[in-house]
Amino acid sequence: MDNEKCLSGKSVLIVEDNFLLAEDLRSSVAKAGARIVGPIGDASQALAAAQEKEIDVALLEVGLRGQSSVAVARALAYRLIPVIIVTGYVRDALPPELENALYLAKPVKTDAVLNVMSALLT
Repeated sequence: MDNEKCLSGKSVLIVEDNFLLAEDLRSSVAKAGARIVGPIGDASQALAAAQEKEIDVALLEVGLRGQSSVAVARALAYRLIPVIIVTGYVRDALPPELENALYLAKPVKTDAVLNVMSALLT
């Protein structure tokens, strides 16, 4: 799939505490035409963004510097915003609240992330 501008006009929340991955995702998602919220590496800041910002889809790491992002996922679900879990955790280790979320295991290729987001939003 050609990912150039596949997310044009969409707003993507990136919640990731690994700086290199966060920047890689930010760059790739921006090149695909999306507006970026984040990257955010702190659970309380991510929760505030999930509750207040205009978001079409979210990329969410489960563990953020020893904090859980489950409350962020809950806030997004309440607003009917799709969440893609991008994590090093195996699926079976995810909290029960996230068992039905879309899941991509790290290491992840940004093309795979863009393809999933594009499919969700079209």
